[in-house]
Amino acid sequence: MPAKALEEDNLPIALRSWLLASLRFAVTLQNEDKLVLLAVAAELDKHGIAYPHLDRCFNFFQRTSVGICQAIIGEPDERRTCLLHQHLARIPDERLRLAFAAAVQVSLPIEKTAKPRKPKKNNLWKGLSSRPTGRITEQSYPMKLPHQEKMRGAG
Repeated sequence: MPAKALEEDNLPIALRSWLLASLRFAVTLQNEDKLVLLAVAAELDKHGIAYPHLDRCFNFFQRTSVGICQAIIGEPDERRTCLLHQHLARIPDERLRLAFAAAVQVSLPIEKTAKPRKPKKNNLWKGLSSRPTGRITEQSYPMKLPHQEKMRGAG
């Protein structure tokens, strides 16, 4: 089974319903589909927080759905494009994301693919002049080091 198919199976059913409802409204532009989208959003918001006293405060899906509906119906401008791109970024299923982008006539950003790397050549030292290795020898270092004197005296 492809990895993309596994991703979509991991989406909760309610969230998938909301994404599909947004796609359906984007395709049909019917008021009934808008109402379905808002109803699904209200259900998600109702069950979104485990604290009963905060239920009325949590309205992410309703706010987002209203913004999406306005962006779908609205005239093309920078704010509309930004809202639709934000919604597209939230859609984890690639097929659903592509379908929604096509329905709202928004182009998806092109993903940069990695350039194929050229095989590394062993040219690390190419172009460097040849010179001594820098090893210290008795000829290059005329002073005798203390450990050298002991070794000569012992032998």
